Amino acid sequence: MLDDMFQRYFAGVDEKKFRPEVSPRQALDLLVQLMDGYIHQQLLRGKPLDMDAVMAEYQVWKDVVRKYAYK
Repeated sequence: MLDDMFQRYFAGVDEKKFRPEVSPRQALDLLVQLMDGYIHQQLLRGKPLDMDAVMAEYQVWKDVVRKYAYK
């Protein structure tokens, strides 16, 4: 599923914007792992999954990963 997601959503990504040591696939994998961890923590705490909160958290981590991955 991640391969399909990567091909679909990263098809138009300009790889020249990425630092040489970071591939777009690594950036996607990191975002997926971060969000998986966030969701797992919420479930362990017995909190319901609020998709607005999940997406807000995603936006924060997306910005962090962008700063890490881009030149």
